[in-house]
Amino acid sequence: MAKKPAAGKSEAPPKGRRGLFIALAVTLLLLGGGGAGAYFWLSPGAAAEEHVAEHQPTTEEGEADEDGALEARAIVEFEPFIVNLADADASRFVKASISLAVTEAGLPAEIEENPVIGARLRSSILELLSERSAAEITSADGKDVLRTAITERADAILPEGRVAEVLFTDFIVQF
Repeated sequence: MAKKPAAGKSEAPPKGRRGLFIALAVTLLLLGGGGAGAYFWLSPGAAAEEHVAEHQPTTEEGEADEDGALEARAIVEFEPFIVNLADADASRFVKASISLAVTEAGLPAEIEENPVIGARLRSSILELLSERSAAEITSADGKDVLRTAITERADAILPEGRVAEVLFTDFIVQF
């Protein structure tokens, strides 16, 4: 005959199983949060594409609208830049994720097929960043000057199409 629990006592699952369920729940929560964080951390290009699509007027390819802005047709993305800045008084660094909104839709594929163009663009941007001091690039005006300089250099390197906009998707200066 099976034993019946004593009056007033309830049967609880063994402690080993309770601990296993808690550990499993915590693991699932951590994996889910880590996966979501990795998705948002590793995909800044989607936000940049949405930003360009929302804020650019429609015109013929390569033509300027009434404000003089070019229509972006594609995004050229780069790995984040980590650069020593030109501050004489201290060692300072910048980490910047930069994307170029370009007027030619096929340009990102062309750069992927011919990595020399991408390397020239990246090198030019690195040079521009390393010539600046922290004070120059932390202000809004300094970022605008940097955008203009990147646009001019990139337009000189690109085989076709033009840069419609320079997008900073991540910009951290270490003081």
